[in-house]
Amino acid sequence: MLGETADGLDVQANRVFVKGQLGKSVEVADLFPISETNNGSGKYAVVANYTFQVPALPEDPDTGQSERIVAYYSYGALAVEVVVDTETGEVQIVRNGGCFDGGTPINPQMCEGQIEGGMVMGISAALYEQQIIGEKGEILNPNFHDYTIPTVMDVPDNQNMAALLAPTPHPDGPFGAKGIGEVSITAVPSAISNAIYNAIGVRIKDMPITSQKILEALNQKTGKPKNK
Repeated sequence: MLGETADGLDVQANRVFVKGQLGKSVEVADLFPISETNNGSGKYAVVANYTFQVPALPEDPDTGQSERIVAYYSYGALAVEVVVDTETGEVQIVRNGGCFDGGTPINPQMCEGQIEGGMVMGISAALYEQQIIGEKGEILNPNFHDYTIPTVMDVPDNQNMAALLAPTPHPDGPFGAKGIGEVSITAVPSAISNAIYNAIGVRIKDMPITSQKILEALNQKTGKPKNK
């Protein structure tokens, strides 16, 4: 568009210009319209590729051991406050929060969103989701009427859900980053189970922790007959 090679161009104040000729320039926004590609008009779409190879050592086939089976581990701490109705077995998540080390957060807001999403998925796994398989291997609850997941009414609101970051640059990660996806999910069921135990004195390790399981555990604790 400017009749110049890439080496002869520079960028300043959102304009691409020929070095030494500020008047010979074009707006950056005019180079990459969202709806157009290079169709002969001289305009192009933005395409970028980046590859990061995770450094790790394969495991020994005889021992199953490795000096470095993965490039890194992510760490986090999670807290949950629950209210348990001992008459119905219903569990309400009042507040929850997590703080996680995902290395250097390249996009902190996206990391916080990932943590919040992971915590909601963890609540779903702990209290709601259960795939029921029949004797012949068929799925008996193949729809969202029978396979339940939490709605917005079943999880804490923004004021009662905290997502915190503990940035620790990882030397082998891309730009110092590590993963923060799965780690924000895995601790939630354990935290909820511990919170229920602290609230009513029964510990349930079989997920999901349904109302029926809570009532049965309470009946066993008190010596009452199981509910039919």
